[in-house]
Amino acid sequence: MNFIYKNQQHYKPMKKLLKSSLLLFAFTFFTYFSFSQNTTDDIIIGKWKVLKVISAKSNTNTKEFINSLSAATFVFDKNKTFRISTTKNSELFKMFASMTNEKKWISKSNNLYAIGSKSDNYSIMGIIYKSKKDIITFTLDESNIELQVEKIQ
Repeated sequence: MNFIYKNQQHYKPMKKLLKSSLLLFAFTFFTYFSFSQNTTDDIIIGKWKVLKVISAKSNTNTKEFINSLSAATFVFDKNKTFRISTTKNSELFKMFASMTNEKKWISKSNNLYAIGSKSDNYSIMGIIYKSKKDIITFTLDESNIELQVEKIQ
């Protein structure tokens, strides 16, 4: 029994080291994921100008709205407030802007941003962010309207 007892004393420092290493790994792991969540927000924060409408199903009812979107500016504030404006206003765009302006935005996934409030479960509008070969697009989720945008601020 003396033999086993003597060997166990050598494992105590190793056990403490293993416990410390495990705690350090767990802390690093959770810290990494908590900070990585904010980087997707950093991508979208700012003022975005629409360069052109890439694709949209246009009909007589939405033609003016699409024209308004071609001159629109999207603003995603750091405090999670959303605004949209245009230099080519239409009745449908005014209604759209009144529903979305000063609402909050949240990141639903890596590239989907939802506009709304807690009470409506951020369901007013979804914007899908895509970046491919220096071309950035916003797709309005429900309508599949795709806009080429650039960050201006």
